[in-house]
Amino acid sequence: MNFWERNDTEAGNGRYGGRDGENGANRKNSGGYDEQAMRDKYDEYSSKSEDQLMSELSAMVARMKNEGTFDPSAIENLYNTASPFLNEAQRQRMKQIVDMLVR
Repeated sequence: MNFWERNDTEAGNGRYGGRDGENGANRKNSGGYDEQAMRDKYDEYSSKSEDQLMSELSAMVARMKNEGTFDPSAIENLYNTASPFLNEAQRQRMKQIVDMLVR
């Protein structure tokens, strides 16, 4: 089970997003992610402000810490994986967020 499957509050059946693709079957890309669910999540979060996103993220992390399911190494791995694709300002901001979450 990966970070997204474990933490998606909408997942009704334990899969990321809990929804099927347009053709009624989950379409997984080569990385194993459901592409339609990823698009749905992008659409859901893309219109939110940074404050709204930070509030949701903080609430999710607090819930995970209370449940004992928070894995700081998964957050660090996410940063290490994503950082090469970010510019310097984005990398710094993401590192600030990671540092805040893993404290």
